[in-house]
Amino acid sequence: MSPLRKIAILLSVSLFIVCVLLDYFYRPYIYQNHIFDFHFADTYTSWIGIPCGTLLFWGAYGKERFTKILFSCLMGAIAYELVGLTFDWYDIIALIISTLITYLIYFAYKRHRNKHL
Repeated sequence: MSPLRKIAILLSVSLFIVCVLLDYFYRPYIYQNHIFDFHFADTYTSWIGIPCGTLLFWGAYGKERFTKILFSCLMGAIAYELVGLTFDWYDIIALIISTLITYLIYFAYKRHRNKHL
């Protein structure tokens, strides 16, 4: 396994840990104190889930292109949101924006990497 794929898996695990910590500390605090945080407490799993899943699958399997895995994660997450019992437009919007941000970061990384080769 290449060092880049190991880094991708490590980043994915780190993002997952952040998500668990937000679930354990942040969400209960926001709900208990009735704080309006622009729906972040409701959608942080959507914001973090796309880069987390994409990095995990790309790092573990890596046979597909990063962008294909990214958009597969988006389609899977939207399908889960549509089929699940907790449908929320804010989650769909967060998934799409998170995918765009993840793609822009990947594009900037690829551009930077190709410039230095």
